[in-house]
Amino acid sequence: MNKRLQLSMIILGFQVPLFSQKILLEQVKNYIGKQDTVKVCGKIFNGRFLNNTKKEPTLLNMGGFYPDQKLTVVIFGENRKNFPPNPEKYYENANVCVTGLVETYNGNPEIIVKNGNQIEIEPLLTVDGNIAEKKNVKQNAATSKNTITKNDNNKIKDAIKEKTEVKKTGKIRVQQTNREANLRSGPSPDFPVVTTIAAGNAVNVIFSNNGWSKVEVIIRTKNSLPISKTGYLNNAFFE
Repeated sequence: MNKRLQLSMIILGFQVPLFSQKILLEQVKNYIGKQDTVKVCGKIFNGRFLNNTKKEPTLLNMGGFYPDQKLTVVIFGENRKNFPPNPEKYYENANVCVTGLVETYNGNPEIIVKNGNQIEIEPLLTVDGNIAEKKNVKQNAATSKNTITKNDNNKIKDAIKEKTEVKKTGKIRVQQTNREANLRSGPSPDFPVVTTIAAGNAVNVIFSNNGWSKVEVIIRTKNSLPISKTGYLNNAFFE
């Protein structure tokens, strides 16, 4: 890359690593403090937005739930505008690759990201065995209301045939919603809404307990790429 162009991009606030070394998540601690740009991939288990603390960081926990995560991806408040709205929810349960320098906070490895192009969502394996197109997170991306298409609904039906009742076995079955339903982040109406599911759409039921079921649905964002979302539905919404 032209040095003058590289310098200009740095002044404008863009990270422009000349190259990045892909490493395993288990190796990330070995790169703390090194001036090596790395690319590390893994699942974001959950995230938090600490808007009442200094610098208002968003913390994405890769490789495990807090406090057992293997890597923390940090977005400071001044940079949240460079990512999709509510990144702590947007990346939750997604498999991503993160590029940057490995630093440490209280002995734990972290990568501080400033732009959406430092977090790349890995290709999605759909329920019919196909790999969806790789999705790059766009800067200042605007999200629209998530919807489930009939095509996605048919894929789930074709891929999963079992209809038997399952209680906490981890064995997936398929159900249909009998009316519009709110998918929530926990088994209670007090939990936030993850997305709204239209009547007649299929969901993968992971387990059921106390009148609620943990389910997986396939949704599409504004750019029509399928994304898997998990959450909880009240069993009253099933046929």
